[in-house]
Amino acid sequence: MDNCLFIPKAGRKDYALPKSFRPINLSSFLLKTLEKVIDRYIRDVVLARPINYNQSVIDRVEKAQEDKEIALCAFLDIEGAFDSSPTSLLVGGLTPKNVDPTSIRWVKSMLSNRKAKIEPFQTSIEIATTRGCPQGGVLSPLFWTFAS
Repeated sequence: MDNCLFIPKAGRKDYALPKSFRPINLSSFLLKTLEKVIDRYIRDVVLARPINYNQSVIDRVEKAQEDKEIALCAFLDIEGAFDSSPTSLLVGGLTPKNVDPTSIRWVKSMLSNRKAKIEPFQTSIEIATTRGCPQGGVLSPLFWTFAS
């Protein structure tokens, strides 16, 4: 079970709304270690080329810097990207990348059987998560990249 910490988002007018807070996943040491093992496996063994165009952009920016040229970039912040993506979409993105079935089953189980625990005002609330990947999770950016 993961604990969830809610960090207030800067510049919000009404902090009574749930969207005014960013839920940060506080996973166990064991889960983070397993995520790091799977992450290294996918990046070092499964993927033979850059994940997507964004990685080649980084290469281009670094080359422009070395050559003393100018590089312009635009970055997007997609609201709710991690917490609103369906689990089936996140897991489904692994198959086209040739991730092995055992790793896919582990990822599906990890994303499908999560519970978040929050403790507001000396009470404890436990919620089963039904979608998304943990914000702050080691594998979350990789999953979201594959799903998009």
